[in-house]
Amino acid sequence: MKKIFLLLFLATSTAFGQADKAALSKPATLKERAPDVFKAKFDTTAGIFIIEVHADWSPKVKQSNLRGYVTFAKSSLPNTRTTQIFINFADNSRLNSQAFAPFGKVTTGMEVVDKINGTYGQMPDQDLISSQGNAYLTKNFPRLDYIKKATIEK
Repeated sequence: MKKIFLLLFLATSTAFGQADKAALSKPATLKERAPDVFKAKFDTTAGIFIIEVHADWSPKVKQSNLRGYVTFAKSSLPNTRTTQIFINFADNSRLNSQAFAPFGKVTTGMEVVDKINGTYGQMPDQDLISSQGNAYLTKNFPRLDYIKKATIEK
């Protein structure tokens, strides 16, 4: 099966400490805003890649879901986003009409993204990832590549 895009699962149950979780449950108390444009560096088990994020690209469909563009997954309801993002491995412009709006682009390391193990496709169960986190993933998907560290570039 041809790799079309990569899902990066963001399991909030393992990514945030208790204080962070409490703050996230009250979004109105959060006052900081991300810069309009910034770079995020991802150190993965396949290597390092960098994406450039543009706040003004989403939710308006200003860019197309082309190779290397980064997009939030969404539910079937209008104006929704999930806690998952994917990197398009190929031209997925068909997603544009479904309101999948890219918010960033891989600027360095697309060859690393290409090396990420796509064997499992979309098999991991999203609910089990949310409830069990890495324990579920490592037990059931031992060859799954993952993000070791993510940082905002200065």
